[in-house]
Amino acid sequence: MQQTALGTNVGLVLNDPNTTFGNAQTGIYYSDTTTALPFRIVDLVPDTSYVSSGNVVYPEVIVKFNFGYQSYNNVLGK
Repeated sequence: MQQTALGTNVGLVLNDPNTTFGNAQTGIYYSDTTTALPFRIVDLVPDTSYVSSGNVVYPEVIVKFNFGYQSYNNVLGK
């Protein structure tokens, strides 16, 4: 994932948890062509990833809810 992923919409992926290491294994589905997904990437955390063949691999990302997918943006909070 490169800096060009900023502003891209993503979906949430729930994988089987890793009980040995206690990891939830929740991730995002990244596609630069899909516009109707619930989250948008607003930043990458480069310190939590590594570079392989010039690509940033497995970075943590900071996302926000897109409008209409979470009640925080609703006037009545429902």
